[in-house]
Amino acid sequence: DAREDFDLFWAALRSAVAGYLYARTGDQAAVDDLQQEVAIAAWRGFAGLDAGVRREAWVMGIARHKLADHLSRRRPSNVG
Repeated sequence: DAREDFDLFWAALRSAVAGYLYARTGDQAAVDDLQQEVAIAAWRGFAGLDAGVRREAWVMGIARHKLADHLSRRRPSNVG
């Protein structure tokens, strides 16, 4: 079933995603939040992936995008 497949997939990559995020944020609370965002986005797209897609690279791409969004929200605005 798709949920079991995703759970196994996420279990295999979760620590790699967390390590990537922690190395770039140094903030465990941010890592927890970002990991949840990555898992949700990955779950939403998981079933529709083509067989040839490298799932590990795909999920790390999601992590990179979520991290970039997070960092852009944290940067002070230079407006004014």
